[in-house]
Amino acid sequence: MRDIAVRLDKGFFGKRIVARMEALGVSHLLKVPRHPWLPGFRGAWRTAAEAEGRELRTASGELWGTRLLSVERRRRVRPEEGELDLATWEASMSADVLTNIEDIGPVEAWRAYNAGAVVERRIGEPGQLSAGRAAVDDLGGNAPPWGLVALAHQLLHILRANVLGGGWRAVQPHGIRLRLLRAPATITSHARRTSLGFASVDPALGLPRRTLGTIERGPPPPAPA
Repeated sequence: MRDIAVRLDKGFFGKRIVARMEALGVSHLLKVPRHPWLPGFRGAWRTAAEAEGRELRTASGELWGTRLLSVERRRRVRPEEGELDLATWEASMSADVLTNIEDIGPVEAWRAYNAGAVVERRIGEPGQLSAGRAAVDDLGGNAPPWGLVALAHQLLHILRANVLGGGWRAVQPHGIRLRLLRAPATITSHARRTSLGFASVDPALGLPRRTLGTIERGPPPPAPA
């Protein structure tokens, strides 16, 4: 039987919660808030990767009888002209996870915790597509709008998986909407035709152009069996 790990955000952080999960034998990944006393339990930092003035560090400690795994990304701060190079570093990201999973390292624990965040974002997306905003006191009457939301969500998933690229694949509906609505454009009307013109330098234009181009060419060929 496969072991399932419970993912908990920092709102559940507490000694009683951890003790209860340990008593039940539940595998867990619990995000730890940035308390000022936390560094005393982290353990020594060690470099996991380094390249071009950037460094990834990890640390392993113990808190409440459970493993405390930490990751930190930092970058080298270059001195201004005429200043001494004091080898100063600046942390761009720091995170701590409490877990009782034995065969997992700090980086793997952080990635596993974030994998659960993707599921949370997907659950919240129907609300961004207006799910429930047209609810009525009739089960049958609610079926059509919920069906449209389900269709829109499925189409969005297909576009993200087959059309969009880069950071666009992780953008939620409200993010796509804001990026497009805030793009500078002009509306021009000539006789019976109205056209919408976008600024050629706007980076958001790449999304509709790539999307329409890919749809026009057709779906990608199926992967070989």
